[in-house]
Amino acid sequence: DWRCGVDLEKTLSVKDLSVKERKSIVGVVACLLGSKDEPELLLVNIDSWENDFFTKFCGFMELQKQIDSLSPLLHHSTDPTPFFDALGDRWVSDSMKARLALLILHFTIMDAGGYDSRVRVLLKRLISFLKLPWSWFCIHENNYAHSLKKAMEEAEKRQKEELKKKSNESRPKRWLKIGAAAVVGGGLLVLTGGLAAPALGIGLGVIGFGSVGAFVASGAGIATISTLFGAAGAGLTGYRMRKRLDGITEFVFCKLENDTGMQVVLGISGWLTDGVEDSENRWRDTLSAQFPLSELYSLNWESKCLLELGSGVRKFVLHKSVTTTISESLKMTLLTGVVAALAWPLVLLDLSSVIDNPWGIAMSKAQKAGVALADALIARSHGNRPITLFGFSMGARVIFYCLEELSRRQTAFENGDSHCPSEASQSESKSEQKSENDSLLTTKTTNGDNKQDELQSVLGIVEDVILLGCPCSSNQNRWTAIRRVVAGRLVNGYCQTDWVLKFLYRASEASYAVAGLDVIDVPGVENFDLSEFVPGHLSYDEKLEELVQHVMLINCDK
Repeated sequence: DWRCGVDLEKTLSVKDLSVKERKSIVGVVACLLGSKDEPELLLVNIDSWENDFFTKFCGFMELQKQIDSLSPLLHHSTDPTPFFDALGDRWVSDSMKARLALLILHFTIMDAGGYDSRVRVLLKRLISFLKLPWSWFCIHENNYAHSLKKAMEEAEKRQKEELKKKSNESRPKRWLKIGAAAVVGGGLLVLTGGLAAPALGIGLGVIGFGSVGAFVASGAGIATISTLFGAAGAGLTGYRMRKRLDGITEFVFCKLENDTGMQVVLGISGWLTDGVEDSENRWRDTLSAQFPLSELYSLNWESKCLLELGSGVRKFVLHKSVTTTISESLKMTLLTGVVAALAWPLVLLDLSSVIDNPWGIAMSKAQKAGVALADALIARSHGNRPITLFGFSMGARVIFYCLEELSRRQTAFENGDSHCPSEASQSESKSEQKSENDSLLTTKTTNGDNKQDELQSVLGIVEDVILLGCPCSSNQNRWTAIRRVVAGRLVNGYCQTDWVLKFLYRASEASYAVAGLDVIDVPGVENFDLSEFVPGHLSYDEKLEELVQHVMLINCDK
């Protein structure tokens, strides 16, 4: 039964593996790193990151001398089957397959001090190759996290016992030891804040080069685990905006479940109808069904604005004359394409006044909230773990601008210019460009000395992104730019019968191309036509759980 637990005491050590087994494992990893035939699992920045990861993994497997002979596999799509078959019959069992995956997970935690989203994408490739359910690995992944928690508890217990035995030592030394115990206790706080404990057998002994307790009790171990799950164990809920962006008065993360996992999932609503609690409940029901072992959050942002937008959109959509007017107007005109989209009948322009103000305000605030979200992710407020982002309507727009900001900062990191403009900002419409430039200027003048502004790579933070009915540009250059900062899937869910986007976005932006209406023709972007599920824009909220389940089916199969 693949649900049976794996004894981590014997799983994560490489000492008992033969040279042949270690070579075969490294060969499998090299082939999977070099696999480029699945656009949705494209590993960004492949040339530099994969080489660095592979070199260090060879060291972890004590095969430094094999790097030159196996590294060519990184640059070709090679079938890993021969390497896996070379492992022998004992690796056919599910427990040994779990060992293979957990070795990679443990290596990245020890080496990088965190869980890179690109490593999780690599593990998805491995589990797919092994023809096992992804949920199977998620259980073992969470089991590993739970073992860290138990190790922290044991480390704290040993520290207390040691202090008790040596209570007669000199006062200065005694206080030093109490300080050390406090550090361990602080690390424990990170992991005891509701960590999900799957009903699996958990070994607390050997992990890699030594016991879990030895690793955790070390300075490096305490620092690693403390940052893995977010500062002081609070995760995203402990985040506060380091700067107040002009016009953003509310930006708060809400934890939807008490569990803590190795993956963080964040949902962002595009408008509100019945208040913040209703939105939180909807995201809780939607995300918990798809990610039962993950740490789930929703973002509460500008709720007053979103309530006004929700009311305005509903009035617009339900206005009895809208459908009739559109139908009759199109019958009476020969305008097509861009002209038809922009030259709306005057009666429709009158209707736009119903929500013109809240729509325009929400568009601007979503852009600024996206920059704030990028700040939170770069600050690793969610810990050194992969994060997956879901959003519909204006919530999707928040995520889009978050990714653009991440892309801009990655470009700045690569160019050594902390304020290098991105292609996205250069392609803004005039109204949006002024707003973004003002925002960036504020960042420069008020936060130049902030540690967070120091150059750093932002790759490896975001795992998957799902955008539904996104009111943003479909410009290929902009989508290519954001694709590079997403390690896994980047999904554009669109509806061709969405009259809200057809009229309001196109009229307000004077642009015909909008992501939420059609396909994004960019390599690595998955497009889902949701027209059969959502007859209009309002349905994204009403059918959120069904839409997420439909879009995530590709992962369920894998």
